[in-house]
Amino acid sequence: MDQALYYETLNNCRFCVMCRHVCPAGNATGREAAAPRGLALNIYAAERGLLAAGSEPHKNLIDNCTLCGACYESCVTQQNLPDVILAAREKAVAAGGACAEAVAVKNNIVTHGNPFGADVLSARFAGGRVTQTASVVFFPGCTALYKEHDVVASALKILDMAEADYTMLRGMDCCAAPLKELGFREEFSAHAEKLTKKIAGTGAKAVVTVCPTCAFWMNAALRETGKNDDVDVVNFTDYLAGLMKENGKITVKNHQERKIRVQSPCRMARSLGRFDPTVNLLRHIPGMAIDMFNAENLVDKTLRVPESLCCGGCGGTRFVDAAMADTIASYQIEHIRQNVVEFDTLVTTCSTCKDQLGRAAKGKDIEVLHIAELIAPMMRKSRA
Repeated sequence: MDQALYYETLNNCRFCVMCRHVCPAGNATGREAAAPRGLALNIYAAERGLLAAGSEPHKNLIDNCTLCGACYESCVTQQNLPDVILAAREKAVAAGGACAEAVAVKNNIVTHGNPFGADVLSARFAGGRVTQTASVVFFPGCTALYKEHDVVASALKILDMAEADYTMLRGMDCCAAPLKELGFREEFSAHAEKLTKKIAGTGAKAVVTVCPTCAFWMNAALRETGKNDDVDVVNFTDYLAGLMKENGKITVKNHQERKIRVQSPCRMARSLGRFDPTVNLLRHIPGMAIDMFNAENLVDKTLRVPESLCCGGCGGTRFVDAAMADTIASYQIEHIRQNVVEFDTLVTTCSTCKDQLGRAAKGKDIEVLHIAELIAPMMRKSRA
């Protein structure tokens, strides 16, 4: 980030509270230190040498923000505080100020290829679809592979039914978003180099993922290396819409009479600029009773300024402060329940949102599904 812009944004944000009401971390925790102005003050203090590198307040630069972008979206003067926070995290890491949890995540990705530190699981789902070449790479991402197995299985069922020419990348389970979002810039670049080489080796021109964060940062990795400029990384929702529209081999039967509410992930809406692909997809499902829920009701606009509600899992938060991430998820579930029409199924296009919000919704008569899980049971091959 340009240093002049960095300090200009920092000085503007530390004096302003106008975006306070849209911050998921600040609202859910009630902590001013987690709100945008509190973070700006914290970073300012670090820049002035008032906080020692590695001190607890300094480490909060990493802990207290999901980088969801709600503050930037709501700012009338377009102060990009998330970029400032990301740059500050890189400075904190360089100064030895990364918290132990962030360092553990970094080490796990470097050593194991994923942030969880477990052995690679991609082979469990790959079956015979790890091929030498393919037109599409299916990249589930670490959360889906390690925590949301049904999402992966549903996506693979759809790809197989559509007879898609796809492969998976054995041994590369993480897009390295946690490295980038926690401030480990050099490690992110190194991982991006390995990832782009793997993709290039397949000859694929598209990468499909069930996680918008993967889509966003993998696109960034491809551009950073400059080796795969002609490869596009897309979210599964957009790819599925294309299959249903153009493939001709698959159709969708009844919608199971669900009362559906759509959650638009922050990375999908703000980072990728795709605000309602799930709504558009559902409109084309035969029998879907969306006349009961018009688009204004379907799309998550309950906070009005943020087009999407952060689940708490973005920005590396769930790895370094799982308690705060879960608090945000619970806050968002309650907020949705209190402000929208009756529904029984919350549909997301993000595996991380599925994990976070799914756990928060347990015992509340709400089923949280990834779009792949919703569609897979309804799909059938076309007779043509």
